[in-house]
Amino acid sequence: MAAVNAGAAAAAAARSSLLATAQNYLILCLLLDKTSSILGSRFWDCRIVIPVECGSKPDKLESRILAVSKFRIFIIVGKTQQSLKIERFFHLLSIRSVQIINENEVCFGLDEATAGKRRMFICSETSSKELTTHIFTALKHYFPDINDIIRSVMELSPPDLYASFASLPVAVPILACRSFRRTYAALCDYYEQPFREEVVWDIEKIYASHRLKELRLEDFCHLLPRDLVPIVSVCQYSSYFTGILIDGIKLIPELVEAILLVVRRSQSIKSLVLRNCSLPRYEHFLSF
Repeated sequence: MAAVNAGAAAAAAARSSLLATAQNYLILCLLLDKTSSILGSRFWDCRIVIPVECGSKPDKLESRILAVSKFRIFIIVGKTQQSLKIERFFHLLSIRSVQIINENEVCFGLDEATAGKRRMFICSETSSKELTTHIFTALKHYFPDINDIIRSVMELSPPDLYASFASLPVAVPILACRSFRRTYAALCDYYEQPFREEVVWDIEKIYASHRLKELRLEDFCHLLPRDLVPIVSVCQYSSYFTGILIDGIKLIPELVEAILLVVRRSQSIKSLVLRNCSLPRYEHFLSF
């Protein structure tokens, strides 16, 4: 009798497991087919959608769904179509370190501004290398020249990940001015500023056609100061621009920080000219 009961219990468990697997499959298909209905209208497709176990501590992992869409990584919770919701998301540039722990586990180090959690452990049936490759490919899609500064942006472990990163192809075709449009869009999202189509028009139609390599910020002085932050930050990641000229624009702290990051990281900027920018408090920062 005990054997019969054990067999029935095993069969019930197997059916339950199959149902759960089928439900998970349907949810993954839904996320792939109707991405924008869950992630928002700006995110209409995904590079990868996988079931994972994740958490801020390796011994406290919970079942979630991970989706990489454009320049964001989404962590999604829910067991049915109706209950699906975004638990959290973070920008690709919020990743400060990537550590492959084993074949199926990765630890991401995040900046302090990301929901107060500095580490996220991801464990899945998808191999760690495949998951990191999807994320690295997304980075290179929006930042085709990031190879030049990747070591100052992100710590990768084991070290051979740097070679793997460098070997990945960039997105083709490369758009005007080293894909300014893509880099600018990603940085607008990172800095939580609106994407300005007129900015892209100026770069693609004027800068590209005249082969202008110096970013003149007065060309965009009609915008709010915060709108200028992602424009300047493009120079941190792009090899297109070789100089920055800022004349008669008051620099807010966020813009000063963006300029400092360009100076520290850019491999292509050869000149930086600041005129009439009300900079007495910041001159000692720029003296290096």
